[in-house]
Amino acid sequence: MLNPRLFKIALIGIALLLVQACRHPIEIEGQGDVTSSTGTRGCSFEESTASPVPDNCAQNLIVGDYQETYYPVPRPGWKFKGWVNYCTDVVTPPYGCSFTVPAETVQLFSGGTVFPLKAVFERDDTKPNILLIMADDLGYNDLAINNDNTQIDTPNMDQLARDGVRFTRHYASTVCSPARAALLTGYHPERLGYLPNGRGISPAIETLPERLQQEGYTTWHIGKWHIGDLERTAWPDHQGFDHWFGFLNQWRLAGVHVGGELQLTTPRYQNPWLQGDTEPGRNFTGHLENILTDKAITVLSELNAAQAPWFLNLWYYAPHSPITPASEFAQNYPDTPAGKYQALVNQLDHNVGRVLTHLEQIGALQNTLIVLVSDNGGTNSAMDNNAPFSGAKATMTEGGMRTPLVIKWPDSAMNGQVIADVVSIEDIYPTVLESIGVTPLAGLDGDSFYAAVEQRVSIGVKERYWDALMTADWTSHTGLSADGRWRLLQWYPFWGAMPDPMIFDLELDPTSALPVAAAAITTHSNDRQLSCVVHGCAHRKDQLRREHQWERRIDRDGFSADSRIWLVYLRHWRATCV
Repeated sequence: MLNPRLFKIALIGIALLLVQACRHPIEIEGQGDVTSSTGTRGCSFEESTASPVPDNCAQNLIVGDYQETYYPVPRPGWKFKGWVNYCTDVVTPPYGCSFTVPAETVQLFSGGTVFPLKAVFERDDTKPNILLIMADDLGYNDLAINNDNTQIDTPNMDQLARDGVRFTRHYASTVCSPARAALLTGYHPERLGYLPNGRGISPAIETLPERLQQEGYTTWHIGKWHIGDLERTAWPDHQGFDHWFGFLNQWRLAGVHVGGELQLTTPRYQNPWLQGDTEPGRNFTGHLENILTDKAITVLSELNAAQAPWFLNLWYYAPHSPITPASEFAQNYPDTPAGKYQALVNQLDHNVGRVLTHLEQIGALQNTLIVLVSDNGGTNSAMDNNAPFSGAKATMTEGGMRTPLVIKWPDSAMNGQVIADVVSIEDIYPTVLESIGVTPLAGLDGDSFYAAVEQRVSIGVKERYWDALMTADWTSHTGLSADGRWRLLQWYPFWGAMPDPMIFDLELDPTSALPVAAAAITTHSNDRQLSCVVHGCAHRKDQLRREHQWERRIDRDGFSADSRIWLVYLRHWRATCV
C-alpha cells in the first residue's frame, strides 16, 4: 500500500521539478494596454488581439515570491472602466492593481492557471475643454523660446511650448481685427469685410463658439473683442458665446462719458472700464490684465464644477500700447521703454501661468486643449519684437504677420513637436473641430492640420494671400507661394503712384530683409511656384478692381469695409498652381 506521506512528498517534488510556477493570464477588453511597475510584465493591446496570443499575455508565469502592480493605460479616445476578477474596488487614478503572493502559494498552484487579470476599457465620449489664449501684438521674438531670447522673460509660455506643439511658421494678419475674425470663422478675413476693419461677423457665418455650442460646450469670452461694437449683433453674446466679460474695443477702456454717452478715447490698463452680458459697464480697480485673469480663474472654477465641456476664449490686451505694466512687474526692469515692454510681456506670461496652474489645481489641465496665439507682429517701438524677421505690425511682411502659435493637446503622444511648415490663423478653426471629432463645414478657407500633428499626413500646401483695401485706390496686398519660398509684396501708393511689387526669396533670405533683384527673378522665371504667386496676386488685383461693388460702410475708425465675398480667383489658382 502506497504511503500517503511519501505520495505527497513525491507530488510536491515532481511539481517543483517541472515548473515551480503558475499561469496568471492578462486579458484586455477595449483598447488599452496593461503595464507593470517593474516593467517586466504586461500586455499591450496589439498583443492581446494577436493570434496566437503571446505568452506574456496568455501565460504571464509567476515564479517564486510574486510582488507586482499592474496599471491600465487607455489608448486615445478610450478610458479605463475597471478591473475584473481582482481589484474591483480600485476606483481612483492611476488605478494600480497590486499582488503580493508568497512562493509557497505559487508552488501550491504550480503548473495551473488562476483567474486572469482583466482590464476593461470603454470609449471616452467626453470631449476636451478648449482654452484659446490670444496675446495682442506679441511678436515672434517676444516668445523667448523662439529665438532663445535672453532679453525677454516668458517661462510659462515657454514651458507650454515645450509641453505642446510649437509652430515656427504661423501667419496671422497685419493688425488685430482681421486675425480675430479669421480665427473665429475659418475664413479669410477679407471675405467678412475686414480690410482691415469691419462692422462685425455676419450672422450668416457659423463661428467657432456657435459650432461648439451645438456639441454641448458652454462658451465664454473674456478680454478684448475688437471685431464689432456698433452693431449689437456683432457683440460676443450674438456670436456664439453664452457669456462674456471684457471690452469691445480698446478705445472704451478709459470709460469717459459725456452726456451719458461713452466716448472713444486713449486706451489705458489701469482701472479699466469693462462690461459683460450680466455686468453693466463700470471702472474696475486694478490692472486690466490681472482683472481679466482673476475673472478667468473664477469662471474656470464654475465651468469645471458644472462637469460639461467648455470653451474659454481668453483674449488679453498685453503687450499692446500704451506700454503700462503693473508696478509689481515694472519694478523688476529698467525704467526705460524697453524695460517697460519687458515687464508687460513678463506680466502677460505670469498671468498665463496663473491660468494654467489653476487648471492643474482643479484637475482640468490634462483634458484641456490649449491654444496660445498672437494676432499680429510686434510694433518694434521699444525693442525688436519680430527678430530675425524684417517688418512690424501693420505691414505685410514676415515680421508683421509671422507670430507665435503653440497648441498643447490632451493626447500627450502628439506633444513635444516643433513644426516649421506654413500654417495660418484661419487653419485653427477647422483643426480644433477635427480634434474633438467634429467635421468642419465645407468651403472654409482654413485647412485642418490635426492629422499632420498626429503625423499621419503632411501639412497641405497652398498659396496664401492677404489684402488691405482702405479705399478702391489705396490698396496693398501680399502673397506667399505654396512651397513657402516666394513672397510678393505690393505696398500702398506713395504720393499717388503705385510702386512696383517686390519679390522676396525666403529660402535665400528667411528674414525677408531685402527683395530679390530683377536679374535674380529672371533667373528663376521658370519656377512654377514663383509664377503662381506673381500671377495670382496680379489676378487678384484685377479681379478686385473689375468686380468690386463698393458697399461703403464707415466704422468708427473712418475706414470703409466691403462685406462682399471676393475670392473667386482663389479656386482657379489653387487648381492650377498647387
